[in-house]
Amino acid sequence: MDKFQPKRLRALPFFQNKVFRVLLLILFPVCLYLAAELGQAQDMGALLQFTLHRAGVALFSILLTTGIFWVGTLLTRRAWAGGLTTGALYMICSAVEYYKRESSGSHLLFSDIKMLGDLSGLGKFTKLHFSPTLACCFLFVALLIFLLWCADIRFNRYFGIRWLISGAIAWMTALVVCAPTAFTTVCLAFGLDGRRSYNTFSDAERFDNNNLISNLVVSINQAVDSGVDIPKGYSAAALEKLMGGKAAEGPVLPENAPNLIVIMSETFADFRPLDGDPRLDGIYSQLDRVRGQGQTGTAVVPTFGGGTVKTEFELLFGLPVKSLGDAFIPHQLLPNDGEKENTFPAAYQALGYSTSYIHPYSAGFYDRGDTYSRYGFDRMLFADDLTVPVGTFHSGYVDDDTVYRQAEAIMAQTDGPDFIHITSMQNHMPYDDPAGQLSEYEYYLQGIEKSCGELADFLERLGKADEPCIVLFIGDHFPYFSGEDSIYQKLSINSENCGVLYEQSFLLWSNKGLAGPLPEETISAFYLPHLLYQAADLPENPFTEAVLGEMEKAPVYSVSLPQSGSSQLLDMLAYDRVLGEGYSAAR
Repeated sequence: MDKFQPKRLRALPFFQNKVFRVLLLILFPVCLYLAAELGQAQDMGALLQFTLHRAGVALFSILLTTGIFWVGTLLTRRAWAGGLTTGALYMICSAVEYYKRESSGSHLLFSDIKMLGDLSGLGKFTKLHFSPTLACCFLFVALLIFLLWCADIRFNRYFGIRWLISGAIAWMTALVVCAPTAFTTVCLAFGLDGRRSYNTFSDAERFDNNNLISNLVVSINQAVDSGVDIPKGYSAAALEKLMGGKAAEGPVLPENAPNLIVIMSETFADFRPLDGDPRLDGIYSQLDRVRGQGQTGTAVVPTFGGGTVKTEFELLFGLPVKSLGDAFIPHQLLPNDGEKENTFPAAYQALGYSTSYIHPYSAGFYDRGDTYSRYGFDRMLFADDLTVPVGTFHSGYVDDDTVYRQAEAIMAQTDGPDFIHITSMQNHMPYDDPAGQLSEYEYYLQGIEKSCGELADFLERLGKADEPCIVLFIGDHFPYFSGEDSIYQKLSINSENCGVLYEQSFLLWSNKGLAGPLPEETISAFYLPHLLYQAADLPENPFTEAVLGEMEKAPVYSVSLPQSGSSQLLDMLAYDRVLGEGYSAAR
C-alpha cells in the first residue's frame, strides 16, 4: 500500500488552480465567521436572519476576521498556518460562548480571559454536553484549513513588505478596537451596539444586537476604556477634609470584644419577594426563625448569576465596586507588591483579633490563595485544608454545616476574639437534577432549605456559647437558571425591572444582643462591614465613620443601579485604599 504523500496531493491541478486559490483566500474569513457564529447560536436560520437584518455588524465581523487571518498568514508565510491560528481562536471563543451561556446565562467577555487560569474549577460549573452543531462547525473549519494546506499558498518573498502590510493591518485593527474615539466611529458606521451594559439582562440585549464576534470586540474596547482614573483633587489633604479631619485611635482591643463572623452564602437568595408561591414559606421557615432573633435589612449587591468576588470584595474592603469601574475581578487591580492590603481583616488583626478565611473550594480559583494572603488573615482554609469531617451536597460541593463546624473549631482553638470570613459553596451551580425529576429552580430550593436549617443550627450552638458573637449573613447574588422556562422568564424579568435581582436580604445576629437598629432603607452591600464594626463597639475608626456618614447621603451606590449617582468621598476612598497612597488607612 502506497504511503500518503502530501506533495502528490498538493500537486493535483485542482489545488493549483489560481481561481480556486483566490476564492479560498476570500471565502475562508466569511466561512469562519459563519462557523463561529453558528457554533454559539446553534440555529442557522437565526444566524442568516441576523446577517441579513444586521448586515453592517456582520460585515464588520467578516472584515475583522479577514484582517486577523491575513496578519497570521503574512507573519507565518503560509495561508494554512494563518487559517489554523485564526480558526482555532474563533472556534474556541464560539465553544466558550455556547457553554458559558448555557451554564450561567452570561456571554463571553474579554474579562473572561482572566479566568482561564483555573480551567478545572470552571469545568465543574459548566454543563459540557455534546453539541452536534458545534462539532460540525469545528469539522467544517478543520476542512477549510485542510484545503488551505492542500493549496499550499505561500508568501516567501518580500519579507519587508509582508511585515509592513501585516503590521499596518494589526495597527489599524488595534486602533479600531481599542481607541474609544475610533471605535465610536466604527459603531456608527457599521451599526454596532456599543452601549455599556450594567447587568446580565442588558448585556444579553447588547449581545442580540452584535452577536459573538462584534460583542467580544465591544467588551475589549470597554475593558481598555474602563481603567480607574485618579479622582480629581486626590490628595492627603482632600481626604482629610472629606473624612472630617479625624485621626484613628490606637489599636486598643476592648475587654470582652465579640467574635465576628461574616457568612457570604453562595447564591443564597430569598425568592419570596419575586415568587408569591406560599410553599416557599416552608423552605425559608428556619431562616425566618433566626431573623426574629436578630436584625434584618436589604442590601444591593454588585452582581447577578456569578461574579462572587465582586460581593466578596465589597464585604472585605468596605468599598464599592462601582468606584473601581465595575472591575470583573476587583482584586486584580491591587498592586502585587507584597504589602498588606487595606482590608477589614487587616484592621481586626491590628486590633488583636485572630483572623481566618474559610472557603471550601480551590485556592487557585480567582487566585484567592495568593491574593488573599495579603488581606490580613492569620489562616486561610480551602477545600484541602479543612480539619473537620467534611459533608457534601448536590454536585459534591462542601456543605454549609461543614464550614460552620470549621469556624467553631477555630474559635475553640484560639485565644481572644476571632474574625472569621466564610465564603460557602453548597449552593453553587449547576442545578441539574441527576434524577431528572426536578426543575433547576426546585433543585436549587432544596439546597436553600438545607442552608436555612444549617444556619439556624449554627446560631443555636453559638447562642449557648459563653463568648459574645456577632454574625453577619448575606447571599452573594441570585442564581442563574438556564432554559426558556426559567423562573425569571415566567416572572417576565428584563433589563428594565431586574433591579430586584440585585437586592439581598441580610441578617445581623448576636448571642448577647445588638445595640441600635439597622438602617430601614435599602443600602449597598459594602456598607455592611462598617455596620458590623460599629455593632462590635470597637475603637472609633475614621474610615468607617466617614463611610457610614456617606450612607445617609448615598444609601445605594452600585453599578447595578447606574442611576445611583456619584460620590466624591467613596470614589476617592476606593482609589486611595486600592490603587493610591493609602492616606485614609494611615489616619
